[in-house]
Amino acid sequence: EPLLRLLSELQRVGYVEEAGVNWVHWNHDKWRSEGKSRFQYWMKDPVILPSAQRLFVEYGFAQHFSSRTIGAFFLRIGIDAAEDPHFDPNEHPVDMVVEDWYLRKLQ
Repeated sequence: EPLLRLLSELQRVGYVEEAGVNWVHWNHDKWRSEGKSRFQYWMKDPVILPSAQRLFVEYGFAQHFSSRTIGAFFLRIGIDAAEDPHFDPNEHPVDMVVEDWYLRKLQ
């Protein structure tokens, strides 16, 4: 699947130690009928994590390189993708980046 290839490429070039997708929120029926669903992706120890954490702590600025890369990927294949603003990643280990996403087919 294309998203796993993208995450594998991030791993291959050394951007992350590991990466993957969790489709636990995926709803095939809703995707077929409404063109909407959700998924979660994760990255272990992305190279940018220490600087991203420092930027956020010191300046309140969140960098979104990984998110923008994934969003651009989906847009190229006709899908609007957005992070769930209510998702709390604090239940995951500090060396992990985990995000829930909403997907919507574009017409």
